[in-house]
Amino acid sequence: MVMADTQGAPQEILVESRSAECSIALDSLSWSLFSAPSREDPWRVAKMVKSYLQQHNIPQREVVDTTGLNQSHLSQHLNKGTPMKTQKRAALYTWYVRKQREVAQRKYGNNRSPVSVS
Repeated sequence: MVMADTQGAPQEILVESRSAECSIALDSLSWSLFSAPSREDPWRVAKMVKSYLQQHNIPQREVVDTTGLNQSHLSQHLNKGTPMKTQKRAALYTWYVRKQREVAQRKYGNNRSPVSVS
């Protein structure tokens, strides 16, 4: 379930996995990164996530361990476009957004931005 707030307040996503149910608060940047893929074609987003995993040498096992998704189902979704329920896609997209942020912070440092302002 996705709860939207048009006032710029943190958004909340309810994610259920095999091991637990958790609520994740996203700031407005994360929300925009999350909500954009969730509005797009799931097969297109699956290809984008798969490409990101390959580009950064991230094994599917990391996604499975973090999100609680079934490895076989994740693989079928990424490789064949097999449909995934909304809550499972939310878990995948949330992982994707967080991983992008984590990689960017490692690359550019916590206080530096990839965009320079003159």
